[in-house]
Amino acid sequence: MENQAHGINSISSSSAQLRKIEEEKRNITGNNLNLLLGDLKMMTAYEMSSEWKDTNMMNECFNNFSWFDSRILKNIQNYLNADEVERSKIDYAYNTLFPKPIDIKDTKLNMMSLWIKSRIHYNNTFFPMQLSPYDV
Repeated sequence: MENQAHGINSISSSSAQLRKIEEEKRNITGNNLNLLLGDLKMMTAYEMSSEWKDTNMMNECFNNFSWFDSRILKNIQNYLNADEVERSKIDYAYNTLFPKPIDIKDTKLNMMSLWIKSRIHYNNTFFPMQLSPYDV
């Protein structure tokens, strides 16, 4: 009898988890893409400002990043712990969106880059990328 109760509890918790994932999937559909595009714009503007040595504009671009999105903050560790194949997919997508190599010495630019990769990884969790016709 106890095993049946445990089975029912695990099924109900699984379906609750599934409902939560489906709800989160509906919430990110448009919002995540808009935030990704906004972050890419800010990163590009930041890089241009750094070439012009305009520190005020650089700070403004950095501060206008989507740092408020707690979903991405929570996902950074998932991205960093992802296996090699998954990380290479995310890096490929990132390099397609932002092909210019970033300056290793620029801490803020590196933070923005990691944030965007984490956002792509988060989106990939709900909408897996197919980078070739052979991806399954």
